[in-house]
Amino acid sequence: MSWKKWTAKIFAASQKLKALPQPIQLILMLILGMFILALRNLDPLLNPVIYAEDGAWTAIAMTNGWDYVFLHARSDYFVWGNILFLWLASTSSSLFCGNELSCLPVTVTLWSYFFFSIVALLAWWATAGVLPLRFRWALFFLAIFLPLGNTANEVIGRIVNIGYLFVFLALLLMVLRIRKKGNRVAIDLSLLVCAATNPVCFLLVPILSLFSLRGFDARQLFVALRNWGKQYALLFLGLGFLIILRIVTAADTASVEVAGSMRFTSLIETALARPLLYPIIFPFYGSLNDVLTVVLTGILGGLFFYLLRTTDKRDPALLLVSMGTVTLSIFLVATVYMRPILTEILGGYLTTFPDRYFMGINILVIFILIALISSRSKTPLSRKVKKVFFSLLIAIHVLSLPWTIELGWPRMRIAVGPDFSGSLCLSTVALQDQPVNEINTVSVPIYPESWTMVVPRDRVLDATQAWNCLKKSEELAKKSEEAFYISDENWSRGIALHWTGFFVPSTEENLREYSPGRFVIFENGDRRKVVRVEANDPYLNIFLEGERLNPEAVGLPTIYSVTDSDVVE
Repeated sequence: MSWKKWTAKIFAASQKLKALPQPIQLILMLILGMFILALRNLDPLLNPVIYAEDGAWTAIAMTNGWDYVFLHARSDYFVWGNILFLWLASTSSSLFCGNELSCLPVTVTLWSYFFFSIVALLAWWATAGVLPLRFRWALFFLAIFLPLGNTANEVIGRIVNIGYLFVFLALLLMVLRIRKKGNRVAIDLSLLVCAATNPVCFLLVPILSLFSLRGFDARQLFVALRNWGKQYALLFLGLGFLIILRIVTAADTASVEVAGSMRFTSLIETALARPLLYPIIFPFYGSLNDVLTVVLTGILGGLFFYLLRTTDKRDPALLLVSMGTVTLSIFLVATVYMRPILTEILGGYLTTFPDRYFMGINILVIFILIALISSRSKTPLSRKVKKVFFSLLIAIHVLSLPWTIELGWPRMRIAVGPDFSGSLCLSTVALQDQPVNEINTVSVPIYPESWTMVVPRDRVLDATQAWNCLKKSEELAKKSEEAFYISDENWSRGIALHWTGFFVPSTEENLREYSPGRFVIFENGDRRKVVRVEANDPYLNIFLEGERLNPEAVGLPTIYSVTDSDVVE
C-alpha cells in the first residue's frame, strides 16, 4: 500500500471518529492509547511485580495513612501525582480483589497505562482548533510511542517515574487556560497537582501565565496587569500555600541529598544530545560524538529559526511554539543543574540511561516541532522543508516500531525472581513461626534487588489467605534452585559439558561434603571419585575422575549424595 493510500485510510478513520460525540471520541482514544502502551510493554502484566517507590510509598501509606505519605514521601519536594495514582491503584486492588495487596501490581500497571494515554490524549485535545487534525494525530501517536531507550520497562507500566511528565502536563493545562478552553477551577486544581509533583512547575506556571498578556495595548498596561492578577490570584495563592506546606513538612522527613557532581566532559551529551536530539534521531544515537552533536544541534536550531521566521505570525500555532520553547528551556536547565549525576552516568554515547529523566524534555521537543511544522508558511520553500522534515520524523518512528514495541522479553528485565504474589507467600510462610504479639509488620521483597515494602502483618495474611502459600513457596524454592543450575554452551543443568564434573552452591557445608577422595552417587546409581574442588563464587566446581557425565542420566546436583566408599552397601 502506498504512503498516500495509507494516510488516506487513517484520515478517513479519523473523520469517522470525529463524527462521534466528543466523550465517546475521548474514551475510544484513551482505550486505544492504553492498548498500544500494553503492546509496547506487556512485562508488567506477564510478570506482575512491584518496583521501587511504587512499593515503598504504598507501604508507608498502609502503615501511616495516605495523608502522611502525601506530605512526607520525600523531603525535597512533593510527589502528589505519583501518590494519587498509587492511591487509585491500591483502592482498585481493594475494590476488585478485596485487599490492597492482592492485585496491586496489576492495578499499578493499568493506572500507569491510563496516565501515559491521558498525557497523549490531553496533547490531542489541547491543540484542537490550533493544529490541523493530521498533526494532532501525529502528536498523539508520537507521545504514545515516545522512545525510552532500553529502560522502558521501568517507565511504562510503573507509576514511580510519571512525575517527569507533569511539566508537559502543566504546559498543556496552561494552553487550555489561556485559550479559555475547559473549566478554569478544574484546570487550576490540576496545575496545583502538577506543582506538587514536579517543582519545576512552581517557576513554570507564573512565567507561562504571562502569555495571557499577549496582544494587549500598551496604553492599557495597567488594566491588562490588573485583569491578569485577578485571573491568576487564586492559582498563585495555591502555589504559595504549597511552598509553605513543603517548608513546614520538610522538617519531619528524612533529607535527600543531590547526588553526583558536574562532569563537564559529558555536558554536551547531557545538555544537547540526550534531551534535544534523541527523540529525532534515536536509532542512531550510539553513532554520535560531541562534534556531530554540536553540528546537528546547530542545524536543528537554524532550521527552527528559519521556519519560525517564515511562518505566518497570525497562526495560533505560534503560541504553542512559544510556550513550548519557554517550558523546554526552563526544564532543560533545571534538569542539568539539579541532576549533576547525569553527567557522570552519560558519556561516550554508550548508553541513554537514565531515560526517565529526559522523557519529559523529549516529549516537549516533539510537541514544539509538530506545532511549528503544522503552522502556515509564507514561502513555498518553507512549506517544502516542513513537509520533508515531518515525513522524515514520522518515517524514523514508524521504521523503529519493531524496536519500540518490546513484544518478547523487555530489554530491561525487572522480574528475575518471584512475582509479587510469590513474595507475599514467602513472607506469609516465614510468619508461621513468629508469635502474633511479637511482630506487627512484614518486610515483603520487591524489585530492584534489596528493596522491600514494610506492611502490616494482617494485610499480608489477608491478601494470601485464599492461596496455598505453603505449596507456592515450595514451588518457588524448587524453581529458584533449578534456575541456579544453568544451561548454556558449557553447562547442562549444572553438569559440565567439556570436562568431568558439575557445580553446586559455594558453601562451607558443600566444601566439607565434596572433599577430594569422597565418592558422589548419581541418580542412575553410578559412583565417581572427587579429584579436585575449585571455588568460583557463587559456584563450587566439583571435578571427578572418569569420562564426562551424561546430564540426562545423572540428574540434577540437588539429588546427589556423597559417601566415603566406592562400594555399594
